[in-house]
Amino acid sequence: ANGDQQRPTFMVAADPNGFGLVVMPDRTVKPAEPVPTCFPRVSQALDATTWYLMTLEIAGDEALAYTDDQHVSYARHLAFLKPRWGISLRATGVDQPASFDDVALSAGVIDPHWNQLRHGFEEMAEKQPRQ
Repeated sequence: ANGDQQRPTFMVAADPNGFGLVVMPDRTVKPAEPVPTCFPRVSQALDATTWYLMTLEIAGDEALAYTDDQHVSYARHLAFLKPRWGISLRATGVDQPASFDDVALSAGVIDPHWNQLRHGFEEMAEKQPRQ
């Protein structure tokens, strides 16, 4: 069964009130992880009639998700070190249509100044309103 072979999937879950990072459970380990790992959600009004640029970056044990360079979710967790099965974008909401356009996956290199930049993102993430 595919459920027994599921490796972690990284997900950005968005709804009209904001977004958050989620790591789906790893079913390849014994005992299997029972539930997803959910990180604090960022409060942001997402209007269904407006396009937003969202970026998800994963490097080592760190993940950074942000919209329009303003609303930031930053997380550090060992789950991000596991082999990646996939990345999922999910939008939910009652009668709230959602579209994804120009989705691109690419490999990159870690900015040599990341250790300095990290502190700025951590501070931004700490100041974000949470759900």
